[in-house]
Amino acid sequence: MRKKKIAAVILTILAIGMVAGCGKKEGTETIKVANAAMPKPYSYLDDNGEVTGYDIDVIKAVFDYLPEYDMELTVTEFPSILAGIDSGRYDVGINCLKYTEERAEKYTFSDPYLDDFSIVIVPGDNTDINSLADLNGKSTIEVTGTVGGERMEDYSQRTDADIKINYSDADYSVLLQELNDGKYDFMYLNRLTYEKYNEEFHYNLRTFELTEEEKALFNNGVDTELTYIMLSRTEEGQKLAARINEALAALKKDGTLDQLAEKYFGSTEYVPD
Repeated sequence: MRKKKIAAVILTILAIGMVAGCGKKEGTETIKVANAAMPKPYSYLDDNGEVTGYDIDVIKAVFDYLPEYDMELTVTEFPSILAGIDSGRYDVGINCLKYTEERAEKYTFSDPYLDDFSIVIVPGDNTDINSLADLNGKSTIEVTGTVGGERMEDYSQRTDADIKINYSDADYSVLLQELNDGKYDFMYLNRLTYEKYNEEFHYNLRTFELTEEEKALFNNGVDTELTYIMLSRTEEGQKLAARINEALAALKKDGTLDQLAEKYFGSTEYVPD
């Protein structure tokens, strides 16, 4: 497997860009990949301002495996990832992206490369929220454009739960602090994300996991824990997805995905079977 030079385009949320790395290799096709550099530990900016995380190392390893492509990585706001695929600005999106029927109508999904799960998070002094039913009439916060918000809206409408859903473009560290301060009643968030931020900020929050029956009701029977790389539904997107799937299979077989899961999550249990 030959190592490839990867050009990274790091954009702030104010759209101020910076390019790093070397140019395109002769005879290869440049693939433009979009990521939002949040949340930890999937993707984030390190102390040097470089984007890193499980998703980033996975996509680098994928394109290291594919000699016919060079990768150009752009960090952008989360809602811009899929919008950029729609417009043709980006070829690939990787950002802890989940499956929905609506997305499946517009995009091509890779094979899953991550399997995690979500937990309910409430202020530490809250004793009233202990089940899915207890979320009825309560308030929460979601990042704009995420599947989490779509799932919450769908559940609330299907069950008349009347959950008050707020949206923000802020980092999860900010949202968790606002929850900690009592601005919202709960959050439903990936366990790995919560644990990573809690290690750093030491919130006064309490967590619990939904039962399997509650998860099925909340997700309307759809498996929402598997995570995918997303591409357009064009012929080119489907062709690239097939090559990405070959790379993912090889990275799983040679132990690379296990090594990356151990590095960022401390366990290989998050690598799909």
